[in-house]
Amino acid sequence: MALASSFPLEPPVQLNLKAGLVIIDLSHVRQLKAIAAAGLGALRHARLPPHVQIAGFDGCSQLKELLPTEGASELLSLQCDGCWRLGSSSFRAAADGGWHLVALQAHDLSWCTAMHALTLSTLLPSVRSLRHLSLRGLKLHGVLKSVVAAPIASRRR
Repeated sequence: MALASSFPLEPPVQLNLKAGLVIIDLSHVRQLKAIAAAGLGALRHARLPPHVQIAGFDGCSQLKELLPTEGASELLSLQCDGCWRLGSSSFRAAADGGWHLVALQAHDLSWCTAMHALTLSTLLPSVRSLRHLSLRGLKLHGVLKSVVAAPIASRRR
């Protein structure tokens, strides 16, 4: 019994990633196709892997910055419902060549209240494969008009 008494009786350290993870940088992960990061309440910055196809950040209420790697051109679904601090700065890169959302089919920006209508009206017409869009809880002045006004040929392949 001398062996058992030599170990400390303190409980093991438990790490709660859901409450403590602040940054996710997956820019060097080549084979990752899907990310499920929903509910990470402390997450503030995320960088997607280059070949990601599905990314879910629902309920990451502190997420301010979501950035692509190599344009995220294979991304099929991006879910950000409840990321109310996610602002336009993450998606302004679309106009500057940062995001290449040519394959995106489903996009949920519900309750991303820091998103500006001008950013959405610039971003959404360039997403040509989009089949599902959710914008609940957003101020949409001019957004729907710009999406509808975009030529049908440019929205579909």
